[in-house]
Amino acid sequence: MFKTILFPLDHSRSCFEAITKVIELAITHKSSLMLLSVSETGVLGKIEIDPVLLQIKEQISNAGISCEIL
Repeated sequence: MFKTILFPLDHSRSCFEAITKVIELAITHKSSLMLLSVSETGVLGKIEIDPVLLQIKEQISNAGISCEIL
């Protein structure tokens, strides 16, 4: 039913609690996941990927789900 699922991350507790449900949904529908994290840094130019976002991507990849960070 869902080819790709967009999962926005805001670093709230409820967001982290939803990760397992998102993984289950992706497995059920054989979907890929796109992680979206938007944060205000106040600095333009250098872009770094949040280490927490990388850990979430690894958790999703370990579940056998294709995952991309936007």
